[in-house]
Amino acid sequence: MKLNKVKNVAVIGAGQTGIDISTYLVKNNINVLLSEANKDVIINPRLIKNSYFRYEIGKNSEKCLESDLIIPSPGVSPANKILIKAKKNDLPVLSEIEFAFLKYTEKRTYKNIVAVTGTNGKTSTVQMIEFILNKSGIKAVACGNIGDPFINYVNYKGIIVLEVSSFQLHYSFKFRPYISVLLNIDEDHIEWHKTFQNYIEAKRKLFKNQNPKDRMVLNFDDKRVLDLTKGIRVRKYYFSQTPLPLCKNEFDTATYEFENGLILKDKKIIHIINYKKYNEYEFNISGIQGIFRKNALASLLVCQILGIDVPTGIKKLSDFSVGDHRLETFYRNNGITYINDSKSTNPLSVIAAIDSMNDKFVLVIGGYEKGLDYKNVKNRIKNSLCVGLILYGPLGKRIHKEFSKDLSIKTILVNRIDDTIEAGVEILDGSGIFLFSPGTSSFDSFDNYKERGDYFKRRVREWLKTKK
Repeated sequence: MKLNKVKNVAVIGAGQTGIDISTYLVKNNINVLLSEANKDVIINPRLIKNSYFRYEIGKNSEKCLESDLIIPSPGVSPANKILIKAKKNDLPVLSEIEFAFLKYTEKRTYKNIVAVTGTNGKTSTVQMIEFILNKSGIKAVACGNIGDPFINYVNYKGIIVLEVSSFQLHYSFKFRPYISVLLNIDEDHIEWHKTFQNYIEAKRKLFKNQNPKDRMVLNFDDKRVLDLTKGIRVRKYYFSQTPLPLCKNEFDTATYEFENGLILKDKKIIHIINYKKYNEYEFNISGIQGIFRKNALASLLVCQILGIDVPTGIKKLSDFSVGDHRLETFYRNNGITYINDSKSTNPLSVIAAIDSMNDKFVLVIGGYEKGLDYKNVKNRIKNSLCVGLILYGPLGKRIHKEFSKDLSIKTILVNRIDDTIEAGVEILDGSGIFLFSPGTSSFDSFDNYKERGDYFKRRVREWLKTKK
C-alpha cells in the first residue's frame, strides 16, 4: 500500500508501541483512533490535546474499521474481532515494525537493518551487537521488541539492531533486513498463533524478502532453523557449539554444510571460512557465561559482516554484562544464591536455565497458562542438580499434575509467587541456588516479565529481612 495516501489510522492497544506509533502519526498530521480494550488504561494527556487524536477505552469498536489502515500492538491477537472483520473487508493491517520499515526505507537503505528473532536469546543478542558496534565506533541502536519501538528511529543515522517477535512478524509483508538472525525455534505463543506451524510461518517472514545480496546468521545446532532456511538463496553464516559440525570437509554426505561461521569449543572459538579452519581465538569472558556464550557467537558474526573482525569483537565484548531478568544473580544470603530469570517465558528458556546451574538448586515455575508442552523440562530436571520444584499459578497446577508422579525430588504447589520463597529456602536448607525461571508469560498477574522479576526480587529481600 502507498503510505502517502493514508490519512486515517486505527491503532489497537495503548501499550508503549501503541502510544509511540500514535505519537508519530499525529506529528505527521495523520488522524489517529487509539483503541484500547482495557478500561483502566490512562492515555497520555499530550496526545489527548492533539487535534489529530481520538481514543476509546474499554472496547475495540467498529470505528476502527472506518480507517485506511489498522496497526495492532504486538500483543493483540489475530482473533481480535476487529482484525477478523478488517481481513474480511480487505482493510490493510500492518505491524508497527512493518510500518516503521516502510517509513525508514523511504529515505534510507535497508542495508542498515539487522533483525534478530528466535524463541529465546533475542534481547541479549541485540544488546551484544549494539554494544560491539558502538564500542567499535559504529553508531548503532537496539530497538523493537526489546522495549523501544522501531518507529522512534525511522530517522536514525546508524545501524538499526531490531529485536523482532513472532507477533510483529505476523503482520509484516515487505519487511526486509540486510542481516537476519535466527537463533532457535521451539514451541511458544501457541495461544496467540493457534498452531506451532503458524508460529514457524511467522518466523519465516524474517527472511522471506531477502535475496542473495543479503546475509543470514543461523544456529547450526537447531534442526528446525536449518529446515526452515534450507534452499533460501541468501549467504549464510552459522554458529555452533557442536564439536564437529557437519562441515563439508568432515562429512561429504552432510545434509547441511557449515561453509562459514564460528564454532564454540570449550574456551575457544574456531573460525570457519569456506569449509576450512581459518583461525581460533580465546573466548573466556566472565560476563558472558552459560547460554549467553552462544548468543555471543551470533553477535560476533553479525559484526563481522558489518566490518568488525572476530578478535576485535571478542575484545569489545570483554566489557559487556547481561542485563536484568535473564539469569540475574541479585542476592546471596546464608549460603543461598538467588537468581531472577523472569525473562524465561517458555519451556526452552527453562531448559537453558537448568543447563546453566552448577550447584544444587530449587526451581520455581509458574504463571500464565499458554498450553505448551513441558515434557522436555521434566526430562531435563531428572538429569540435573535440581533438588526441588516449586510451582504456582495456572501453569503450576497443570505441571504439578503432570510431573509429581514422575519426579523423585520434592514437588510443591503453592498459590502465589510470594509463597515460593519460604518453600524453596526450606528445601535448600542453607546451601544452593534458588532459581526463579517461570517458563511462561507473566500475564496472569503482571504486565510484563520485568514487573514480575522486580516483584520477585523485592519479595525475596522483604522475606529475608523478617528472618534476621
